[in-house]
Amino acid sequence: MNSMKNVFWLGIWLLSFPAYAQELMTPEQAVEIALKNNYSILISKSQADFARNNYTLGNAGFLPTLNLNAAGSTSDNSFKQTLSSGVITERNSVNSNSLTASALFSWTIFDGFRMFATYDRLQALNEMGELALKVQVENTVSSVLLSYYDVVRLKQEWRANENSLKLYQDRALIAENKFKLGLTAKVDYLQAKVDLNALQSTTIRQVATIANSKATLNILLGRTSDVPFDVIDTIIVDPTVSFEEIRSAAERGNNLLKYNQQNQFAFKKSVQEVNGSLYPRITLNAGYNYSRSESEAGLLALNRSTGPTMGFTATWNLFNGRILNSQIRNAHVQMAIADAQYEQSRLELQSSIFQSWNNAKLAFDILELEEANILLAKENVTISMERYKIGNGTSIELQEAQRSLDAAQIRLVAARYEAIQAEIELKRLKGEYVK
Repeated sequence: MNSMKNVFWLGIWLLSFPAYAQELMTPEQAVEIALKNNYSILISKSQADFARNNYTLGNAGFLPTLNLNAAGSTSDNSFKQTLSSGVITERNSVNSNSLTASALFSWTIFDGFRMFATYDRLQALNEMGELALKVQVENTVSSVLLSYYDVVRLKQEWRANENSLKLYQDRALIAENKFKLGLTAKVDYLQAKVDLNALQSTTIRQVATIANSKATLNILLGRTSDVPFDVIDTIIVDPTVSFEEIRSAAERGNNLLKYNQQNQFAFKKSVQEVNGSLYPRITLNAGYNYSRSESEAGLLALNRSTGPTMGFTATWNLFNGRILNSQIRNAHVQMAIADAQYEQSRLELQSSIFQSWNNAKLAFDILELEEANILLAKENVTISMERYKIGNGTSIELQEAQRSLDAAQIRLVAARYEAIQAEIELKRLKGEYVK
């Protein structure tokens, strides 16, 4: 029996190590850490910033452009000039210099309303970036909570087996004493020890499983896998939700559906952008020019001009090899795809709501049944143990009662986890994790 106790306490030590460094982390704290550190969220934030940076009047084409240009040159050439009068001028190493500078202002005042469609599309892309971030946050929060409660589930299973070990040890001790007194066959004692060792082995294996589950949660939290922490001991579920409330809230607040709706709007504006190429483009131009050139020989020793310029340009493409027609048709195809994606996401949301609600209802019903059943299983073990002690019950009867209790405890833990799984999914569909 000493070896069995050593194995038992080894399992407890492994589970609690390093207990001195572990702090209790609540589900809310886990979510808070993930929102700060999770790399998928950080990437989505950067992508949202990228779309936000592009959402400007300048990128849409509303604003004018102003450019400053300057150029200068110098040369050293041989020079020979023969005039009609017969006068010949010839010089070597003639220096000449030139300098030009200009300020050019250009403003497109009409492009077939393309700039308005572009601005609306950039706005839609900006909102899509924000919605994509919200969807990532929702998925991350959901994953963190599921991973957190998986650790709780495993810990509850370990606790259940730990509590059962006392019953198995008592049964083994009673069987050993009865065998020594000649009251039962040795097979009862051997079977009791086999069952005890099997449960101890399972308990110790659960320690490693819990450690691995914690490592998975740490990765979701953006931390190294060996950061120690502890979790709460209970799983509390709320079975009071109604189907109509969930469906109504999901249709209003589901961010993935909103994302596809904005995607639909963005492609609609893309069609308007392409259609803008059917119209002429009118641009106002203005500038100020400065030009100066001088030469040591030639007809002009100095030439300088300054002054403003203004005008407009109008262009209207009448034929470009039917490229524009192809672009317009493709834009309509893309818009049709976006429409189909939105309708598909809407149907998938309705299906997910229906399935998740059924799963939640089933999980809550099973949980209620298992909570009642665990009381029966515990009472059955208690009675069987008392009968076995006084010789009115058999070892097989006690063995079956213990196995029934073990199974009932595992089912109860699983039912609680399935219930919280369903609740987390319903909240995700409702958009409850991001306001």
